[in-house]
Amino acid sequence: ARKQIVVVGGGFAGATVARTLSKKLDRTKHKLTLVTSRPYLLNLPAAISATVTAEGGFEKIAMIPYDKLFHNDNGTIKVGRVNAVQPSDGGERGHLIFSNGETLAYDILVLAPGNNWSGPISFPDSQEETVAHIEAWRKKFQDAKSVVIIGGGAVGIGMRLVCILRSFV
Repeated sequence: ARKQIVVVGGGFAGATVARTLSKKLDRTKHKLTLVTSRPYLLNLPAAISATVTAEGGFEKIAMIPYDKLFHNDNGTIKVGRVNAVQPSDGGERGHLIFSNGETLAYDILVLAPGNNWSGPISFPDSQEETVAHIEAWRKKFQDAKSVVIIGGGAVGIGMRLVCILRSFV
């Protein structure tokens, strides 16, 4: 039987791992699945910019389809939210348990779930909801008299730069 390799997390880390594995794995020996809560890769820097300004049309490049992720179609996408991981028990495969009750067996598991954010970068899972979220936050930023961003990590700095550049436009 083929070994089931499952990558949980469809962000940059998980998608990169899945893409790299798809190029190297022999499909007669391995089955590769990327599990993601969104049916697209969210380009966080572009999405952050899109919440602040319509300039540059960042919302058009913020949601990247997975249609070209795998080399030679050597992999599949499973859209869903993982609620639990049941590790392997001796000779048995491990299982992922999804929020809808479905399960997925694995022999090898890669966890790259990313982060959950709040506020303007707490993006929903569907494209329609994400576009509405971007538009709602863009309006809030446009109507704001001032904006305070706390944190000096990559997200905070990115948000500050976009806000500063927008103030000059």
